Amino acid sequence: MHQRDFILRMIEQLGASLVALRNRVLGRKVDVHTVNEELSGLAGEAGFDLNLLRSFSIETLHMFVSPTGEVEPARCWLMAELLYLEELLEQLPES
Repeated sequence: MHQRDFILRMIEQLGASLVALRNRVLGRKVDVHTVNEELSGLAGEAGFDLNLLRSFSIETLHMFVSPTGEVEPARCWLMAELLYLEELLEQLPES
């Protein structure tokens, strides 16, 4: 029970950090290099490697978010948000 609570708190904290980061990116008031480092750090905290995720096919991504056969919503959302933010960063001009 305590381990599940800890994991849920971690997911909530990562989610809040990702939402704040997304808002900064969408506001376009960011240093792309700094935000990219933050994004990589958040991905690492969540147990994801962005380079690895980018290399996966759709089928592999699906297997990655459903290790037990059933999609884990939090894992799926975190992975999708990380990839989405990374793409947003790629579209921003270097400052």
